[in-house]
Amino acid sequence: RTREHALPSSVFDYQDLDYHYDNFDIGGQSLDEMEEEIKGIQSKPRVFVGFHLKSIGTSANILLSACRSESKSSCILAGGLAVLGGPLEMPWEFDRLYKYDITSNLRAIGIEPEDVLD
Repeated sequence: RTREHALPSSVFDYQDLDYHYDNFDIGGQSLDEMEEEIKGIQSKPRVFVGFHLKSIGTSANILLSACRSESKSSCILAGGLAVLGGPLEMPWEFDRLYKYDITSNLRAIGIEPEDVLD
């Protein structure tokens, strides 16, 4: 039955799987509160770094830096991600970009999203 819910259109239709929850609070927020916060974030300009992830036959730790173009010494750590792999992994590939939001990191060094687009 779980396989029937392995599609984006049905993944959240849990009722017929006989799952029961006391509440759906996540991090102290209800789903409505969380949705409102997400909409607030999405309503403002943001900047993303995009990755096309696929198997590379090894594990990797990818660190992102954000720098002001005027001064390379003003670089800060903007985030990171890890890819787990090895020589025996089957080939895989995401069908879309993995987007990593770096907006707050750019703001920390005085770059606004609008500056990136100019």
